[in-house]
Amino acid sequence: MSDHSSMDEDGEPNTSQVGSLQRTPPSAGVSPTRKKTKSAPGPGPVARVAIKWIRHTLDLASTRKTVMAVDMTRNMFAKLDELDTAVTDLVIENLQLRSQIKEARRSAEICVGVAAAQFGNELRLREAAHEQTLEAIVARYAEREALRLQELENRGPLPQQVVTQEVPVETFAQATRATTRPAKTNPGRKPDRSVSRAANRNKALKEAKQTEHIPAYIIKSCDGKDPKEVRRVVWNKVASQNIQPKCHSMIAKDGRVIIKPLNRETADILKSISKFSSLIVEDSPRWPRVMFKGVQTDIRPEDLQSSIVSQNAHLNIDEDTTDEILRPIFKQGKRDMDTTNWVMEINPKYYDRFEDATVYIGFMRCKAAAYEEVTQCHVCLRYGHPAPKCQETEPRCTHCSRKGHKAADCPAAEGDPTCANCRGKHNARDKTCSARTAFLLGRAKRTDYGVTQ
Repeated sequence: MSDHSSMDEDGEPNTSQVGSLQRTPPSAGVSPTRKKTKSAPGPGPVARVAIKWIRHTLDLASTRKTVMAVDMTRNMFAKLDELDTAVTDLVIENLQLRSQIKEARRSAEICVGVAAAQFGNELRLREAAHEQTLEAIVARYAEREALRLQELENRGPLPQQVVTQEVPVETFAQATRATTRPAKTNPGRKPDRSVSRAANRNKALKEAKQTEHIPAYIIKSCDGKDPKEVRRVVWNKVASQNIQPKCHSMIAKDGRVIIKPLNRETADILKSISKFSSLIVEDSPRWPRVMFKGVQTDIRPEDLQSSIVSQNAHLNIDEDTTDEILRPIFKQGKRDMDTTNWVMEINPKYYDRFEDATVYIGFMRCKAAAYEEVTQCHVCLRYGHPAPKCQETEPRCTHCSRKGHKAADCPAAEGDPTCANCRGKHNARDKTCSARTAFLLGRAKRTDYGVTQ
């Protein structure tokens, strides 16, 4: 083959030979594939390099007057072949990407359809369960109504009340009271007993506060004598002065023997014995506590009594008195506030003047109210001591009353609660708990509220 065999008489490339050098188009229905190696560049960079070389070669050929050389023509065809291959690879990759996109779209549509079907099934199941619940409620109501009607039929006809003309019924309320229609009752309804328990607790506390405080007496230990022998000696002295003494003795946890008189006559005899004998000593009563709300945070505890006495003449307390009127115990409230709540013990002689009173302390007008909160341990859930002084090591659940876990991790959270103190069906922090009420009553009986009879 001559050097110009690939070109015609005018110096142009032979199109028949160029067509034979081009790649045949891919057959329909078959996706052409091309084996690639890790070191082979992609079709994009190959096409860009071929286009740059062809453009550079054409620029050089346009500046020359001679015909393009054979080597250059061959290189031109080789670059065109590379360009055709790169374009074909790009088309193949485009087809593959389109098929992947269609497959992903089809998979997404299938997933959405399955999720919609599951949601529809769940919704239909919930609607069916709701309808069953409504049907059960309607059936239960119809059954109760039938029982009520049957009870009314068994009772027989009720006698009608005769209304005389002397007492005419003028209003609808009077007409309603004049009828003998039985009251509507719902036997399936559970009454809320927390309200009645709270009312009974408040009533019992009020009665305990209005009862005269009778002090208790502690038997002192003597050398060479057992506390029981000392108690026998005290009993003989009391019995010699009172034919029917009434008292109750108990032994405390620390071993002390406490005698609690139950009437004024026995208390007077024990008081006279304590004055002239060292066998017993009167137990100091507990002072009642009052909370003063809205006190300045910068006021000192030792200035509280002088401020209250000097600023509140309506309390009728002499400013020159030497009695200890109040004892600051602790504060409550947030630390970053301008005011706080002071809990103080009040002298029983002045307690009735501070109960539910308004007092002025410094630049603030404060409200005084009885403090009846109970200290409850967060570990053992008992009353009377805080958590730092508790001797238990494992926490007790406020819901199920078991040890070893807290209420947030209770395995029986869906069941009925059980109180750890009274075993009732309520939470251990319920304020209507019978154990809490008993603790409050016991503390009120040991407190002197200044009541004299």
